[in-house]
Amino acid sequence: MEPSKLAYFQYFKEQNLPLFIKVDLSQFDPSLYSLLVRSRFTELKGVEVEAAEQTVKKNVHGRVLSLELAGPITARQLDAPSESDRFGLESVTPRDNFKVYRYKGFALMMYAFSVKEWRLGAFNDFADKSNAFAAHQVINRFLSLALTPLGFLGLWAVPVEEGLVVMRSRESKGEAVFIDVLNRKVFTLDGVKPIKSRFKILRLDPNLFDRNIRMSNEELLSFLTVNSTYFDYQGPSIPVRQMLQSFARLCDGLIHPKESFKHRSDLSL
Repeated sequence: MEPSKLAYFQYFKEQNLPLFIKVDLSQFDPSLYSLLVRSRFTELKGVEVEAAEQTVKKNVHGRVLSLELAGPITARQLDAPSESDRFGLESVTPRDNFKVYRYKGFALMMYAFSVKEWRLGAFNDFADKSNAFAAHQVINRFLSLALTPLGFLGLWAVPVEEGLVVMRSRESKGEAVFIDVLNRKVFTLDGVKPIKSRFKILRLDPNLFDRNIRMSNEELLSFLTVNSTYFDYQGPSIPVRQMLQSFARLCDGLIHPKESFKHRSDLSL
């Protein structure tokens, strides 16, 4: 049997972020490569892989997600009924010194902030077009957790010229944006853009027509909190709450007519 050949991908390589995914692509549907590229991961080659391993080792915030084909034990955990199922498909539970993120029937991630390498078990059709929403959701959960110590806030949202349209994950089709709060930058599927003056957060309302309604600071903060990508059984951590408050102060919150907004046409693979 030939040894597996791991491919390494870096999130926003041009921004030098210390977050990586490693995977044996031969174990998964070929569409996985497209999913990772679409999610702003760049494949590393040659000496870049060695440099990535050193970055993870030396950088206190370096993280690598090992994406692995689910074996029989992981498959049983994914498919077995759980008390948390009544709250939705996703759950986070403590296990020894780790936490376990589970997307029922789809993916299982073990992680701890004291550990450099996190593990994600999934089936070989993880990136199949029919799983596009769930796959984007899972990848963005990883990014949300791993980016938090770097001062990034995640929101279910899509970029527009005025700023961001923030919504629930199902409405955004699993698309997320990540805000570098300190440096006032927004990381989206389209690239990186600065948070300029009069940056707007839009909340869509199907019952509103031909006008905008300004949100109060309290309404905006509550809206951002509900639509944060950070997910934990204890709720938003203190750093996440602080970033939400800081970001809310930078933006104007507007309730906007839903009829005048059209989502990007396709997030599929």
